[in-house]
Amino acid sequence: LPAPRPPRAAPAAALDRLPPGAALAVVGLSGLGALANEVAWTRALALLIGPTAYAFAFIVSSVIAGLAIGSAAAALVADRVRRPGFVLGLVELAAAGACLMVVEAVGRLPVVVATLVRDNADRMGRLMALEFAGVFALLAPPCVLFGAAFPLAVRLAPGAAGPGGALGRAYAWNTAGAIAGALLAGFVALPRLGLQGTLLAAAGVHALAGLGAVALSRPGLARLAVAFGLLALVAWPAARAGEWDRALLAGGAYKYAAHAPPDRLEEELRAGELLYYREGAAATVSVKRLGGTLSLAVDGKVDATNSGDMLTQRLLAHLPLLLHPRPREVCVIGLGSGMTAGSALAHAGTRVDVVEVSPAVVEAARLFSQVNRNALDDPRLSVRVGDGRNHLLLTDRRYDVLISEPSNPWMAGVSALFTRDFFRLARERLAPGGLFCQWAHMYNMAPADLRTVVGGFTDVFPGAALFLVNEGDVLLVGGSDGLPRPDAASLAARLDAPAVRDDLAGVHVRSAYGLASLFALGPPDLARWAAGAPRHTDDRPVLEFRAPRSLHADTSLANWEDIERAQRTTPPPEPFLALTAAPTAEAHLERARMLEGARSFRLALAAFRRAAALDPRSLPALEGMARAALLGGRAAEAEAELRSLAAGLSPVGARVALALLFHNQDRPAEALAALEEVARLDAGHLRALLLGAEVQAGAGNMAAAQGLAEAALRLAPDDADAWALLAYARFAAGSVAEAVALAEEAVARDARCGRALEVIAVARARLGDRGGARRAFESLLAAEPDGWSHLNNFGVFELESGRPRAAARLFEEAVALNPANGQGYRGLRETARALGDARLAERAEAGLARLGAP
Repeated sequence: LPAPRPPRAAPAAALDRLPPGAALAVVGLSGLGALANEVAWTRALALLIGPTAYAFAFIVSSVIAGLAIGSAAAALVADRVRRPGFVLGLVELAAAGACLMVVEAVGRLPVVVATLVRDNADRMGRLMALEFAGVFALLAPPCVLFGAAFPLAVRLAPGAAGPGGALGRAYAWNTAGAIAGALLAGFVALPRLGLQGTLLAAAGVHALAGLGAVALSRPGLARLAVAFGLLALVAWPAARAGEWDRALLAGGAYKYAAHAPPDRLEEELRAGELLYYREGAAATVSVKRLGGTLSLAVDGKVDATNSGDMLTQRLLAHLPLLLHPRPREVCVIGLGSGMTAGSALAHAGTRVDVVEVSPAVVEAARLFSQVNRNALDDPRLSVRVGDGRNHLLLTDRRYDVLISEPSNPWMAGVSALFTRDFFRLARERLAPGGLFCQWAHMYNMAPADLRTVVGGFTDVFPGAALFLVNEGDVLLVGGSDGLPRPDAASLAARLDAPAVRDDLAGVHVRSAYGLASLFALGPPDLARWAAGAPRHTDDRPVLEFRAPRSLHADTSLANWEDIERAQRTTPPPEPFLALTAAPTAEAHLERARMLEGARSFRLALAAFRRAAALDPRSLPALEGMARAALLGGRAAEAEAELRSLAAGLSPVGARVALALLFHNQDRPAEALAALEEVARLDAGHLRALLLGAEVQAGAGNMAAAQGLAEAALRLAPDDADAWALLAYARFAAGSVAEAVALAEEAVARDARCGRALEVIAVARARLGDRGGARRAFESLLAAEPDGWSHLNNFGVFELESGRPRAAARLFEEAVALNPANGQGYRGLRETARALGDARLAERAEAGLARLGAP
């Protein structure tokens, strides 16, 4: 007879057996919650450390490492766990708690990340290492618990075919849950609940799985009490976390903190009124308003504004459409603010397809309707929400002009719109004679990387040209049949079309020279310049990994000089040569104003200098030199040049410009001395009289200011500034009603005369006409939205009117526009007291302490 077999020990799971299928449901829910978390973590952390390929690698590697560590650790002890069902429930509850701790941490991290970036911006390798360490520390705890749940579930899963069958079933359910989690998070939860809501819901899935496992594992009352106690502990972080500060998340800490003063990091990130914020499936899109500037940001990176970016956004359309002989079908990849599409529609007979990957950007673009010509309501515009490359792959339409204005190639995935393969695809979608215009940037891009972009472009478009728009932006234009060469007369005629003329006038482009002055490099110089650069292709996307390393590098000047060196070999082709061969002083002034409007003050100063060299008596050129030098940090240099001109070729105009320079540097005595010299040489110089009145008023010499304003009015009775200065002087002298009448004379001549509107607002408030004062303040801010002193005065008015919340908004905007604004911080402190807002009071006191103000 065979020997009797030893009795088989009951497995530990028998002491704590879940109902059939329950373990599979738990592991499925665990997979669902884990992948939903990963999707939302990726989007949330992209707002903090930037949407780069490196950031996504940090997140994915942290998740995978955490899962591996948790699974390995749990596998070592799973066979010795006597209550695996109960322990599985506790692990899931702990995972929910760890997820909620991440939610709380994310809300507190923007300023922490900003500090990290500010301290390490010039050491990109170190910064990336610190970011990776931080991501791992944040995500590893919940991921270790996600991983630990799987071996425990395998022990409990039914498996008719033995351990292999149990493993296969658990793996299948976990995978199915993970797929469901990714789909639900990306397409359902994120668009409806947002990032924080999605993370809270994912944590709730883990909590549900944990409670289910505990409840079904036949626990006693003690274990139920433990489970509910742990659930209460899990819920505590969610209860105390509060809603994330959207203004901070939209502030782009990973990029803009590098340029912020250390003691104003939070203020810089929070600056501006958040008008729009949406955490969509593709990206987080926000719109802020600060003064008169609207800015649209994608994942915290500003992609469009209605101020310094307008020249680039408009020329992206006008340059290729003016070069093309008869543009009809146009495609714009990337909507942004909608300005490029609107400018394309300014050309008669055009029909425009816009392809935009994010529906949130389409919504946000409506806030720019005043500057994008209401493009989204134009029946000639068709907006397609989708991927630009896919559109070009699938469409059978051929375009006369194709424009690509994506975000920066350091953003993950965006570099696919800078590959040589994409440029080749774009060429295939051009109609005969069609043109392709590609935007690229010189800021935060190493010269070698810019040449990589240009090299790929010239490989596909050998006859391409590069146009320098400003200190930061370039446009590459190539054609299916080479670059067309319109004659100067036809170009001027097309520029004179009313809609085109008006659209370009907003960015100071008024002539064919303005366009031709942008030309920098053409064939063969452009291809030769980029010949040795590595190519960025679909199968070797070098920019995806190189571009983020220059995220904080100041590369604009290096790229500009690199292009300038290449310019010296071959003259530009016709018609650019004919248009730029002998520019007049007025032509240089046009280019200078274009650059000044684009906030390229260094280049604007050079263009104003060229204008002054041709016409030393040109007051616009001389005053432009003073303005550009002040804003570009080169005031001492401009002062020396203007003094030289004042002693020689331009004794009057240069002295007026010097007075302007001194006045803006708070040097009133020197400003008045310069103006006295002007009066000696030309007693009837209107600009000198007006500037003199302004300087005297600023110095508190109201009688002198009044006399100069009256002298100016005798010369120019319809000059609104003269009426406004006289009104200001009479108001300061105590003649309030008379001041209002004089200021209204100014407004009758110029409805946007800021000084006159300010007098009316303050004077009517003093006279007790609160309704009239509020209307005047609102008109004043519409005329001069960046006037921080106007915001201060309006804030005081609102505070005295019993509207502290409105006052707080005005004072906050005032100190954001001028961080040295002590009056604004004092107003903020008074407003905080009226509201009982401790946080606002703390910010006000911190600002005053930084300024050393009482």
